[in-house]
Amino acid sequence: MEDTILKRELVFRISSAAGIQLRTVQRLKQIGILTTKRGFKESPDGDRFMVLEVMGAQVSDEDIWHQVSEIQGVLSLAQAGDLAPAKPQPTAETSIKAKQKTQPEFVPESGDAAIRDRMLIFSLLSRYPRLDGRFNEILTAIPPDSRRERAIELGRGFGGYLARQVKPDKAPTKLSDAMTDLLIPALSPMATLRLDGNALLITDNRIDLKGKGHREETCDFLKGTITGLLDTYDLASLFIGHECRNASQGESCVFSFRQSLEDA
Repeated sequence: MEDTILKRELVFRISSAAGIQLRTVQRLKQIGILTTKRGFKESPDGDRFMVLEVMGAQVSDEDIWHQVSEIQGVLSLAQAGDLAPAKPQPTAETSIKAKQKTQPEFVPESGDAAIRDRMLIFSLLSRYPRLDGRFNEILTAIPPDSRRERAIELGRGFGGYLARQVKPDKAPTKLSDAMTDLLIPALSPMATLRLDGNALLITDNRIDLKGKGHREETCDFLKGTITGLLDTYDLASLFIGHECRNASQGESCVFSFRQSLEDA
């Protein structure tokens, strides 16, 4: 019996158009999805979209996003409803809003939170250990007053998945083992680490976007990542807290721990 061939429309929110269609078409072909028609559209408020008519075997939205998330300029898998009909003659107010829009959105902070965050986390994992460009795009889409909280949430999910990649030979049960077998192997590829007693200091990283300077959201993301890593082995109570420091104080992020669970 032949597999059912399905036809559908895929809508991607994008930040740039140069070469993006060909790369996306090639990536989709690898999972059995053929593109029959392609084009670009722009919403009245200035958002840019790539619209593909495709056919092939049934593939989930999550698998599609995982396949194309590494393509530079592809920001999210959107919905057809995000494409509002273009206005023949935009009003002056619409034109002003479009000109004031200086940065692209990554993923709207709406919809099913679990699915949304899983896609964002997979997107970051696909860029590990150099997260800077993708992390910056994600922050751009989050309202400023909730960016730090969301950075912790995303970091915690990121750390949980990262723990599966590190896989210590033996499950750590104390701080020294957690540091040498879990935290340092997971964090050192994307940051410069220094141990000082029960503190972990980070002086450089591949999370902040170059030229943007140190951001508190980066420390928050790392806090969440550490918590997610330790949570995997029920060691989260070893983590006491963190502090963000500016460049004049020498360190970007300082994380404090306790020696044993009995000290909690």
